[in-house]
Amino acid sequence: MADFNNDTRPDLAVSANGQVSVVLINATPGKPDNSDYFVHQHYLDFLAREPDLSGFDYWKLHIDQCGADPACLRERRSGLRRHS
Repeated sequence: MADFNNDTRPDLAVSANGQVSVVLINATPGKPDNSDYFVHQHYLDFLAREPDLSGFDYWKLHIDQCGADPACLRERRSGLRRHS
C-alpha cells in the first residue's frame, strides 16, 4: 500500500506468485464521517483536479474546526461536494 499516483490517497498493489499484478487506485476505507475520507471523495477544484497537499489540508482543517456540530459540518461539507 502506497501513494503510487501522487494524489495523496493510498493505493493498493498486489502481486500473486510473481504472475498477476493488480493496482487499485485510491483504495481508501469507507468512513464518510472521517474528514480525510470526505475530502478525498468530494473535492475537485475548478479544473476538476484532485487536491494537492495544501488544498487537502485546508479543506480538512475547515471541516475539522466544526468538531461535532452537525449544522456546521453540513454547511462546510456542502461547499465541497463534487459538481457534475
